[in-house]
Amino acid sequence: MRKGFTLIEMLIVVAIVAILFSVVAPMSINMYRSYMASQTAEKMLILLSQIRRHSFLYSEEYKIECKKGKLYINDKLIKLKDKVVCKTDKPIVFYNNGTSSGGDMKLDVSGFYFTLKVKSPFGAISMENG
Repeated sequence: MRKGFTLIEMLIVVAIVAILFSVVAPMSINMYRSYMASQTAEKMLILLSQIRRHSFLYSEEYKIECKKGKLYINDKLIKLKDKVVCKTDKPIVFYNNGTSSGGDMKLDVSGFYFTLKVKSPFGAISMENG
């Protein structure tokens, strides 16, 4: 008697693996894209935190706003490495005494949406999905 697998048994195993892969692969790709988008949004959060700190330490005022989806700091266009579309309803200002006007910055990173919130008066910064 011969031991081993028949061709039909092998085809069934291959079919099961293919079905599992076809279900898992799209979910994994979407999770990866979501992760990369959140990393980009966190870079924007870090940028705002650095501006806030610099404003306080060096007694300089910074006005941050988005015009036509692009980021401007003190009316100077900031080129970002990642493709980010931003929107602000009003400029977010970090004053030279360590306070802030507050406001929200909405980000679109490859179809994933985030909101950076700057709270007035002390400029606490947080990030939310959506």
